Amino acid sequence: MDTKQVKELLLQYEKNKVLAMMLEEKAKHLRSVLYAPKASSLEEGRRGGPVFGIDDRLAQIEQLEQEAARRKNQVKLVEMALSLLDEEERRVAELCFLYPKSGNVKKLCEELHKERTAVFRLSNRVLAKLSGVLWAAAFDDCTTENAEKLPN
Repeated sequence: MDTKQVKELLLQYEKNKVLAMMLEEKAKHLRSVLYAPKASSLEEGRRGGPVFGIDDRLAQIEQLEQEAARRKNQVKLVEMALSLLDEEERRVAELCFLYPKSGNVKKLCEELHKERTAVFRLSNRVLAKLSGVLWAAAFDDCTTENAEKLPN
């Protein structure tokens, strides 16, 4: 994973957390509606309501659950990678990438007692470190999946 991809993953962290939760809730709701007692779909069709097959609804639920799982995995991956950073690096990652706001670089300069250029160099090192960690994690997932597919 290159530094641009890592930066994008970090910037999407909060969004992924919220969307994963929302998608899970929506799938849960749709599943409860699907299995709730109701009039037959034939009667609903006669009244002019939408007629969707159970297969279509189940496919929609499955798609929502898969997207929620994908986003949750991205969140877990970021959290795992951040746990490997020291306190200073984690603070830089938080203020520069996870929760970026105007004035955060100045805040970091004051907190870390560093010049602006030193903070930017540190943020680049953090991205490079996370890039290596996330590459290794992706590689490990890839080899694990491949190993499971091999015959015994």
